[in-house]
This record gives sequence, C-alpha cells and structure tokens, in this order.
Amino acid sequence: MSIFYEIRIRAIDDHLALLMVRNTTLQKQQAIRLADNESRLRAIIEGTHVGTWEWNVQTGETRFNERWASIAGYRLEEVAPVSIATWIALVHPDDQARSAQALEKHFNGEAEYYDCICRMRHKDGHWVWVHDRGRLMSRTDEGLPLMMYGTHTDISAQKQTEAELKESRDQFASLVDNIPGVTYRCLNDADWTMIYMSSEIDRITGYPISDFLNNKVRTYASIIHDEDNLRNAELVNEAIAQNMPWHLRYRIRHISGEERWVYEQGRAIFNEQGQLQYLDGFVFDINDQVRAEQALLNSEKRWRSLFELSPVGIILNEYQSGKILAVNNAFMSFSGYRQDELVGRLYSDIAASGFDEVDRIIRTSLANTEHYGPLEADFAHARGNRYPVSVSGTLADDQDGKKLVWSIVEDITERKRVDRMKSEFVSTVSHELRTPLTSISASLAMVKNGVFGDIPEAANEMIAMAYDGSQHLTLLINDLLDMEKLSAGKMVMNLAPLNVRDILHTVLRDLQVYADQFNVRLVLHESDPHLLVMADRQRLVQVLNNILSNAAKFTREGTTVDVRTQVNGDGITLSVEDHGLGISDEFRDKIFTKFSQADSSDTRQRGGTGLGLAICKQLVELMHGEIGFTTVDGKGTTFFVTLPAAAADQSVPASGG
Repeated sequence: MSIFYEIRIRAIDDHLALLMVRNTTLQKQQAIRLADNESRLRAIIEGTHVGTWEWNVQTGETRFNERWASIAGYRLEEVAPVSIATWIALVHPDDQARSAQALEKHFNGEAEYYDCICRMRHKDGHWVWVHDRGRLMSRTDEGLPLMMYGTHTDISAQKQTEAELKESRDQFASLVDNIPGVTYRCLNDADWTMIYMSSEIDRITGYPISDFLNNKVRTYASIIHDEDNLRNAELVNEAIAQNMPWHLRYRIRHISGEERWVYEQGRAIFNEQGQLQYLDGFVFDINDQVRAEQALLNSEKRWRSLFELSPVGIILNEYQSGKILAVNNAFMSFSGYRQDELVGRLYSDIAASGFDEVDRIIRTSLANTEHYGPLEADFAHARGNRYPVSVSGTLADDQDGKKLVWSIVEDITERKRVDRMKSEFVSTVSHELRTPLTSISASLAMVKNGVFGDIPEAANEMIAMAYDGSQHLTLLINDLLDMEKLSAGKMVMNLAPLNVRDILHTVLRDLQVYADQFNVRLVLHESDPHLLVMADRQRLVQVLNNILSNAAKFTREGTTVDVRTQVNGDGITLSVEDHGLGISDEFRDKIFTKFSQADSSDTRQRGGTGLGLAICKQLVELMHGEIGFTTVDGKGTTFFVTLPAAAADQSVPASGG
C-alpha cells in the first residue's frame, strides 16, 4: 500500500529551518476515489446519452455538456456563450410556466426534485420532447437557491410511442363504443365483477359504467333476473370447463324497472400456465327482437286457432306449383278428405272438371293484384260428386320469400239450393200475379177515367190510390221477372248500332212529364248527332229510364238534370248529373245490390223497388259496357254508362242466355 506524506519547510532565520512532515494518505485516497467516481459518472452519463446541466441560480451562469446541445440538433459551440437564457430561448413557450412552477415547488421544499417534461425547439424547427430533472445542491448564506445540477433526457421516441398507443387506444375505444353491444372483461366470481365495460351499457341498462366497474355501486349479477342467473352460471362454468365459448339469452332489470332481454357471447381467457384469468365477451340488446318473436308466436297461436276453428274452409298452397301445404278442419269436413289425403296434392286436383277457366282467372288476378275472387266454381268431393263453392284468396310470402296463396273456400250448396227455391218462388208468384194484376189495373183505369160514369169524390180518391198501387206492383213484378231472367242467364240481348242522340231525345221527352211533378227540367247538352253505340234498344231505354227517373226524384226542386255524351276511347259515355244531396258514405258500396235503398224518409216518400240499379248494372254488363257513379255530399251525383262505340254499318247477332 502506498503512503503519502506532505513535507513542508519553513525558514525561521538565515541558519535555521523547520521541517514539517504530515501523512496525507487519507486525503490522497479520497481524491483518487472522487476522481474515480467522477470518471465512472461521466462514463455512465456518456453511455446513457444524457444531457447534463449546471446552473448558478443567482448569476444565471450555466454549463451544458455536448449531449445537451445535440438533443436540440446543435454542437455546443453553436449555442455558446451559454446561460439560462439559452435554455429559455429553446423551451416551448407553453411549457415555460409549468417549468417555473416545478422549480418554485422544489425551491420551497415542496418537492424533493425538480421534475418537468417539456419541449425544446430543434435546430430543424420541430419540437423535441425532453425529461428535465434536477436538484438544488447549495444555497447562499442567506438561504437563497444557489447551485443546481440536473439532466436532460430525450424522450421524443417515448412520446411518439405514447401518442401512437393513445391513438390505437382511441381507435379501439371508438371501435368498441360503436359495436352495437357491450364489450366487457370480468372475473369469474359470483358477482361477475367487471374490470372493463364499454359505454353501451348505459343505454342497455340505464346505469352508468362506473356503477359496475369493480362493483363500485352494484354488481352486474344484481341486475340479472334471478331465474336466469343460476342457469347462466351453470352454462358459463360448463363452457369454461370445455374451453368453449358460451351463448346466453337472459333478462336484465333496466333502471326504469322494465324487464329487458339481452344476448351474451363470451369466452374464458387463460394464461400460459392454463390458469383462468378473465372472462371476455359481448352483451347485445335483443329486447325488440325477443318481443317481436313473442308477438309473432302469439300471432301464430291466434292464427292457428282461427285457422283450425274457422267455420269456412281455408287452403294454403304454393303459388308456383299449386301444391297444397295445409287445410283446416272446416274444409276437410265438407270436402270429405283427410289432411294426409290433401297435403302434397295440387290445388287443381280437388277441383271438378271445367276448373281450368277459373284457375286462369285466379292466376291472372294474383299476378296483377295479388288477390282474387270471390269466384264460383265446382269442387270434387272425396266420394266423387261435385259441389259448388265460392273461392277467394290472397298472395303472401313465407319467411324464405316463397310465394304462397291463402284461399277461403265456402261450400255454397245450401245457398245455391235456397237461391233456386227463391228464384222459382219469385218466378211462380210473379207470373201468377201478373195476369190478375193486369186485369185489376185495367179495371181501375176505366173506373178512374169515368168509363162507368161519375163516382163520388171520396171514392175517386180511393180508386186513384188503388190504381197507383197496382202500377207500383206491376213495376215490382216486372223488375222481379227481369232479375230472375238475369240471375238465370236467360236475358237475351239484341245488340245493334243505335244513334245515341235519338235514344236520349226519346227518353227525355217521355220522362219530362214525370219530372214535371218534381218541378225538375231534363236537359240534354250538346251531343254529336252521329254517335252510335252497340246496344239493345229496349234494355238501353230501360237503363236510361231508371237512371233519369231516380235523378228527377232526388235532385232539388227547381233545378235541372243534366245529360251529356262523350267519346271515351273505344266507347261512348252517357252521363246523368243531378243536383241533390249526394249519396251517403255507408250506402255507396250497396248502391248496385238487390233491394238496396238509402234508409231515409225522403227515399221512402219517393218510393222504389230497390232493384232498378241492380238490374241496370247487369243489363249494361251484358251489353259489354260499364256503369258507375261519382257523388259529392250536398252537391249531387253523376251516374255514367259507357257502351262500346259502333260503326254505321256494324251489326251483330243477338246475345244472351
């Protein structure tokens, strides 16, 4: 071991000197150790590439190492002479206040170290992030901060990584928050303790995320329906044991108290040692879906009940193939077939011969309007005999988009029998009444006209009433006979070209006397004298008489009934407009049905059989025309008849039953 001595000689006088020898080994060792420490520290600083600084707080004198300058892209001589102003010039203005606050806390003893992250302007113009650390090493005799030492570490790469990580986290958070459900991570415990949940939980449950994280306010298990909680635990534990995902449907209690349905899919997360760490998964709101499923199920139950209990027959078949898929009990009852004898067969198989035309009409109607009927047809009974039915139906889609046809089938055997009996009765009674009624009417007319001499005034009034009654009965019988002919298909039409204006002039002239009693004038507006229609003269006059007499009865007294003609494509339209009260909403759909009359005192007072317009409709259709009306409450009604136009040299044979 080396021993160091310090020798000092001090002269006392010209001939005497004092020799002083002192052992300095300890001081030398300390100096060596200090130099060694400084060398190691310098090596460490250089190795870690850290910038260093020394700062005299009182004078501002500052020393930086080369690395400190290189962090900002400079050589040390480029920033010389250096002082605290050098640092202030380079630091970002927004960070200076924060640095000053950190220094103040350190100088006041509130912080053991000065610690601040800030930005320095690089020589190239961009900003460099640095971690600035330092400590006050001495103070003045007055206690003021004096010497301070510290380091600058370039943390730009770390900041970039943090920024990228934050961006990635933000993207992930945005992605998760936009998933239509709750993303979660929880522990496998009885509470399903949530470590993470996405914000969608607020919407699904009404509770904020913070309520569930680490069970701060409530557990997730606490809002699950009690009946579902135990079952969920069993299914999850079974999935964990098999390392398989789980799929759950269960109910939760919303903050409002409402019970809502959710769907959960999740999986257990294990570490490398196979130990269970977390449960990760998703929870989706399926409340609307479940409610819709329940409503559909209830609807299907109601439909099944209606289907099975309906008193009329129902057939479900495929649109394209015609294959029967289902029939109800009512149809099996009157058709004589069993379910297994019908399902899989074609719809046409249960129809009697001659069904082809009906089937063509059905398919045309379904293609154009997606519904058909009602139509009358004959079906074949299981025993082989034919029976009449009324069929109507509509097109529908099943869950797979396949076209289906629902058909309502009504056995009208009894109705047909009753109709025949009624027609036969009406025909018999009408013919039996017509002859005596003709004699009665003629006799009353002669008595009324004084053929047998004068009669008392009182008797004359009674005879007039009887005569009017007989005329009304004659009209009713004629209408009944016409309706019977039409229903039986026995009405013969002699179609020929007819001059429209001539027909109208004749009808208006003959009816004006009738209209005069209501103080109404029948007016034919300008009409082309050359217009011809293809029609039966007698039946066209009958139709016009009926429409015009109704118009005269129901228009307001003192007004007109306006008659017009118009060419309408290949047809000619005759319109009759009155100025009455119009036709009520509830009566409009019934106006062309048998025995239909508006139930008002005005109608009853003016009379009518209730058959006239029903007869008119069938007569016009037999002449290949159309009849209809428009009406406005309080302003009146316009009836129109459109018949095929005819050429002057056109002629056709008679048509009818």
